[in-house]
Amino acid sequence: PTLVIGLVGIPASGKSTLATALKSSLCASSASVSVISFDDIEARIAVSKPQQASVESWRQAREEALRTVAELLSMPSPPGAIIVDDTSHLRSMRKALHRVCCEAKASARLFWIYVKAGREEAA
Repeated sequence: PTLVIGLVGIPASGKSTLATALKSSLCASSASVSVISFDDIEARIAVSKPQQASVESWRQAREEALRTVAELLSMPSPPGAIIVDDTSHLRSMRKALHRVCCEAKASARLFWIYVKAGREEAA
């Protein structure tokens, strides 16, 4: 089964740093790893459509990130691990990724890692 790791935490809590470290560690053990970075997707959308309101670009980025996970899981040989680097601070956000994993044709195991940092550390 494909391991899907969802990173949860407030902005600037270290999720992207953890995603990079997890990818390095998993790749060192010969696993193929894909990282879906919500921040990267949102930044690309903001550059391509600067006139869009930030709420709309956020919604589009979320949809694209979930669609990318679904596409990776539907590949004939999906990666060994998919790391989803997103805040997912609302339960509804986590449910959306859970639904994508449940609907995948490939076997997927979803795990959540909560990156906890106080406001002082995250600033």
